[in-house]
Amino acid sequence: MKYLVPVDISDFSSNAIKYATQMCKSKDEIVVYHVYNQPVYPSETGGGYMAPMNTENIREQVGILVDVTNPPRSGAKISIELGTGEIVHSIVRKAHSEDFDAIIMGIRDKHGIIEKIFGTIATGVVKVSHIPVYLIPLDHKYVKPKHVLIASDEHFKSAEIIDQIYAWNEKNMAALTFFHVNETDKKPNSLKEELLQDLVIERNPSFSISYAETQSENICHAIIKKSDEENSDLIILAAESGTWIANVFIDSVSKEMIMKANKPMLFLHAETIKEKSLSKTLTELTFNI
Repeated sequence: MKYLVPVDISDFSSNAIKYATQMCKSKDEIVVYHVYNQPVYPSETGGGYMAPMNTENIREQVGILVDVTNPPRSGAKISIELGTGEIVHSIVRKAHSEDFDAIIMGIRDKHGIIEKIFGTIATGVVKVSHIPVYLIPLDHKYVKPKHVLIASDEHFKSAEIIDQIYAWNEKNMAALTFFHVNETDKKPNSLKEELLQDLVIERNPSFSISYAETQSENICHAIIKKSDEENSDLIILAAESGTWIANVFIDSVSKEMIMKANKPMLFLHAETIKEKSLSKTLTELTFNI
C-alpha cells in the first residue's frame, strides 16, 4: 500500500504522520508531502518573477516533523517530497498521478469564519480525490478498528461504495454498524431493506454487520453522538461534489463532520471521479471549495 500524507509544519500534521506509521504494514510506503508557495515579485520590465526558495531548509523542517513521530512499527518506507502551487490542487494531482492508495491528513479542532463558510484544505481534498481519504483529529492514535460506524445515506445503494467497504474490511474484520439519520421533515426510506439484502443475504460476509437509524434535524450531531455511544474507532462517510451554491451557502454533512468530528474518519466517493479528466475535476474544485 502507498499512502500520501500532506503536511504543514504543525502538531496536526505530526499526528497524521504518526497515525500513518502506526497503521502501515510491512512493505508499505509513506510519502510525506509538503506544498510551499513560491512568492512572485514585480519586475522593472512588467510582469513578475519567482524568487528562488531555500528548499533544503523546507525539507529540513519537514524532516524534523517526521523525526519527532514514532518510527514505523513494521518497517514501512518513509520519504519526503516537496511541491509548489495551490495546496489542494497539488495534493490531488500528486495522489492521482502517482497511484496512491489513500491520503492521510490531520485536521484542526478550531476553524475561522472563512473556513466555516468555504471549507478547509481537507474539505477540498475530500471533494475531489477519487481515492480514500483518512482525516485524523489531533491526539488520536491508530488502533486497529474493531467497531466502525458507517454514516449511510442514499449513496450506500451504490455497489461501488459497498465494494470499497468490503475490500477495506476484509483486512480489518471490524464490526460494521450502518447508521442512517432520517431528517424530521422526511419520510423514512427503504435504505435498510436494500442494504440488508445486499450486505447480508447476497454477500454473506465473514464479519459482523448491524443497522441502526434515528430521526434528527442535525445529521452531523446524530452521527457523532452515535459514534460515541458505540465507542467507534472510525467513522466512514461517502463524499460527493455539489453545486457551487450548495457548497458555499449550505453546510454539507461532509464539511460539518470535518469541522466537528472527534473520531478518525474515512471518506469514500460514491461517484467514479477517476473517470473524469483531472483538469476538469480541478476546474470544478476551483468553484466548489
